[in-house]
Amino acid sequence: MSESEFHLEVVRSGGVAGITRRVVVHSGELTSDEKASIQEVVKGSPRPAMDPPPTGADRFQYDLTVTIAERSETVTVYDGAMDPQLRTLIRRLL
Repeated sequence: MSESEFHLEVVRSGGVAGITRRVVVHSGELTSDEKASIQEVVKGSPRPAMDPPPTGADRFQYDLTVTIAERSETVTVYDGAMDPQLRTLIRRLL
């Protein structure tokens, strides 16, 4: 797998019912803009998505795990505190 190829796992947990959803996609299934959004999150670019979780019992937590070759990195983002581009991507995948 080249450096530009990766696998993305999205796990959504929380919410009122507490149901967990999980999806895994290969970077080849994403648009260029979606790949860029994920790469920004993983590289630690400044982003409001990493703010502390908003309060509320019905909020979701999203754990994004990106695997490139043998290396994985997980980032947690919260419902109501992520940038619109990332929110759109996660909704499309789930």
